[in-house]
Amino acid sequence: MDVSIGKSLILVAICLSLSSIALNSRSASLSAKDCFPPPDKLYPFACETNLFGESRGNGNQTLRLTAATGKTFDLSTQTSEFKPGLSDQGFWTGNGSGGFEDNYFTGSGGGSVTNSFFTFDLTPLHNMSVTTATLRLQRFGTTGNSGETYPFTLWDVSTPADVLSHEIDCCVELSLTDPIFKDLGSGKNYGAYEVSVSGDPNEILEFPLNSTASVDINRDILSGMQFFSIGGSLTLIPEPSSLTMMGLAALALAGAALRKSHLRTG
Repeated sequence: MDVSIGKSLILVAICLSLSSIALNSRSASLSAKDCFPPPDKLYPFACETNLFGESRGNGNQTLRLTAATGKTFDLSTQTSEFKPGLSDQGFWTGNGSGGFEDNYFTGSGGGSVTNSFFTFDLTPLHNMSVTTATLRLQRFGTTGNSGETYPFTLWDVSTPADVLSHEIDCCVELSLTDPIFKDLGSGKNYGAYEVSVSGDPNEILEFPLNSTASVDINRDILSGMQFFSIGGSLTLIPEPSSLTMMGLAALALAGAALRKSHLRTG
């Protein structure tokens, strides 16, 4: 193995180690972990594991932002509805439907896998900057065994807000819906959380977003973007310990390759 390959392995190891620092660790083991695919394997999976069931027709979904001035803003998915009577929230599936209701059912059920979205109007924060952001969602219904927790992960969204809320009922060409479905469950991670299956359906769950989300929100405010969307999925994020071990292994291989190269040339 030549020096260039050894150096490449070192770069890979460094990237893996840095990634392990940035990712959130999971706080509890899951008895049904096989039902939650990692971001590179988004579907399908034959499980009845989901959050936020029967959540249509409710406007309790808010994005709480704290501005640099100290003022707090609660942005609602009901503020600027693309379809009158439907909040700017909902889901897209991996089998050809989405955007046709404001139920933000997330996970698997009835043979479908869904990722959710939440869109907020940033107009009240014109010329301001944000220091913290928290997504607040009503629990509604869940499917699973009492005591279990599900890995709910939030993501950046590149799909335009009006497209997210555009009605596409079952079962259209997958080439139209699949990219949106994947967009809502991959990309830049805004936070990973464990959500208990048990709880009051009326409870408002709070999901503090990380600094990556705050940077993106401030970017959109500065550029004059009106809408900011967040994607949600039941997705496992690799644990930092796993990435660290991968990084150490790559470093060991790289070191061995470089030593062998020096022995040959020396």
